[in-house]
Amino acid sequence: MKKTIFRLLTLGLSAMLFFSVVSCKDKDEEVSDAPKAATDKLSVYEGTHIYTAPDTADYLVKDGKSNYIVVVPKNASETVLSAQREFVHLFKKATNIQLRTATDEGLTHQATGRYISIGKTSLLQSTDITIDSLALGNDGGRIVTKDKNVYICGGNDTGTLFMVYTFMDITFNYETYYTDCMEIDTNVKEKALKAYDVTDIPDFQMRGWNNHILTESHTDYDENMFTERMRYVGSRGYDFMPVHTNPDGKFEGATQTSVASTNSTRGWLPPTIYDDEIKYPEAYHWKWFSTDGDELCYTARGDEEELEAMLDECLWKATYSLMKYTPEKYPHYNAMTLTQQDNTQYCRCDACTEKAEELGGMVGVYIDFMNKLGERIENWMYEPENAEYKRENFKIYFFAYSYTLQAPVKYNAEDEVYEPLIKCRDNVGAFLASKTETQQHITSKANEEYLQNIDNWGLVTSNINYWFYGANFRNYMYFHDSFEHYTPEFYSHMATRSNVKMFVQGQEACKGTLTNFNNLKVYLEAKLEWDTSLDYEELINNFFNAMYREAAPVVKKVWLEMRANMQDMLARYDKFGGGDRIDFDARIYWPLATQVAWLNELDNAKKLVERYKTLDPVLYEDLCQHIEAECIAPLYHILESHKPYLTVAKANEYINRLQYDIEWMGLQNMTLKEQKTSTLVNWLEGIS
Repeated sequence: MKKTIFRLLTLGLSAMLFFSVVSCKDKDEEVSDAPKAATDKLSVYEGTHIYTAPDTADYLVKDGKSNYIVVVPKNASETVLSAQREFVHLFKKATNIQLRTATDEGLTHQATGRYISIGKTSLLQSTDITIDSLALGNDGGRIVTKDKNVYICGGNDTGTLFMVYTFMDITFNYETYYTDCMEIDTNVKEKALKAYDVTDIPDFQMRGWNNHILTESHTDYDENMFTERMRYVGSRGYDFMPVHTNPDGKFEGATQTSVASTNSTRGWLPPTIYDDEIKYPEAYHWKWFSTDGDELCYTARGDEEELEAMLDECLWKATYSLMKYTPEKYPHYNAMTLTQQDNTQYCRCDACTEKAEELGGMVGVYIDFMNKLGERIENWMYEPENAEYKRENFKIYFFAYSYTLQAPVKYNAEDEVYEPLIKCRDNVGAFLASKTETQQHITSKANEEYLQNIDNWGLVTSNINYWFYGANFRNYMYFHDSFEHYTPEFYSHMATRSNVKMFVQGQEACKGTLTNFNNLKVYLEAKLEWDTSLDYEELINNFFNAMYREAAPVVKKVWLEMRANMQDMLARYDKFGGGDRIDFDARIYWPLATQVAWLNELDNAKKLVERYKTLDPVLYEDLCQHIEAECIAPLYHILESHKPYLTVAKANEYINRLQYDIEWMGLQNMTLKEQKTSTLVNWLEGIS
């Protein structure tokens, strides 16, 4: 038996793979101006990742054969069927054995049976194995051996799928790093049946994918399963139920659309309906809107009758959606949002102003309204006639963002603690979009106020959907050194405040591959959002080993140099404090010699994997593409900043290389900014 990287099924790993170039932690301390982690400021989350699996005297695989059958429920969902396919597919990669499959029709647990039960089968139901869906959540699950049978089941169907990956990890050392990069033991001829007693629950119940490389379609089966294998279901709002502006066309001529994720207040109560006395006199409620008309007034100008009518209308919108999107057909919808618009002003009426003084700002007024609406929604769900629409743990979220970013707390100087001025109901939560200084450690002085505010929100509610940022959105070609920020201790601390959902916005608009080592970010974020206790240095080294093989030391050196260079730029040019939109649009920031040196180092890295050119041409191309992806940003900076100073021949050399890379790696939709039209291709055409 041997451990290999996918697509290199016949070759062993060379002894030269890895190393320990400078340890990640020590290097981080060298390249960053941020102080060392002040661990006394941070709390540690105690997650549930129990991987008890000692070998038994029985065998899963013996003499290159296995007589196990993979069983799913007769009416299995597509997600559970996918779990079955993944189990069979990955098992075959490890053992070259094609397992048989079946449904559970007529089957019950037998001590002599040899079944791999996937999901809530009749086999499982005939045992005493407990699947606590509430404790496991949607994505967590259990793996249990009973007699000679193995039961794999999640709290929900997605958990069942994700437990297949936990099984493969424990059994065959499986890991996925990138669309075309996977590790798994191969040529396994003998494998003991393990006494699995595994419970694996993600530290963050929900995790939003953050880059389009996680969602692109591929013709290759393995590449197409990248999102699932990174244990993602969707982006930041995949669990949010749509709310309709004009249910069933009640208001004739009004637009019938829906809103789900962000900036949804105008979807709930569009001013085109409720603030138009001429067109919709029966629906006219001017007091529902803020003093400048752009936002809602959460006190209805102090008019209790109008406030009740406003809440009733919101309840109607909510219950319409709850009945339309039933739990049976849409089990993943477990929340709604009523979130303010971008770049608008809060209401400044007397009633709002007075209440804001009492409740710690407009955010307190907002929460008070949401609590009232949350109570109405909960009461409606618990009415006997609405039992079929009831959802456990259904939440409604507001934005903690812009003028509602600061938690409504006061400081108790005597006890030296913060105390909430208002708390959220159990079914109300905050969608917290906090702009921390992501190129410094979370405990740095620059992040002191941000960290305190996050801690304060933990006093107000345990239902927080985190929305952080992990890129320079002014230009994706600017290296963004958030590697010291989004560390295990960062995720662990956040989970202690709330572990409902984590989303770190990356280069969402970018398709194809990513440059500036953003593929490493995608991997690290996926791993640490699942288990905040993982070893950071080990994860990083594993990624470099898998993605670059013998070239790993050289490529890691370039990564560390890029990090050191960015930290130097931030300090030298006084750019700390610029957040996620720092302007580096000047030639001085991108010295030609530095960019050329990195290109040369990466070109030398390719020479270190040349042996695969004949041994495994497909793997060789993958490795070269992984390395060349990190050449895209230096090529961009050379041409953007230095083209007028290059000879025509040299400029054309760089242009031709970039054009080749675009075709070779399918980068036609690689973007430079959030706008999908701002592509690398369009930019290159403009300078050519």
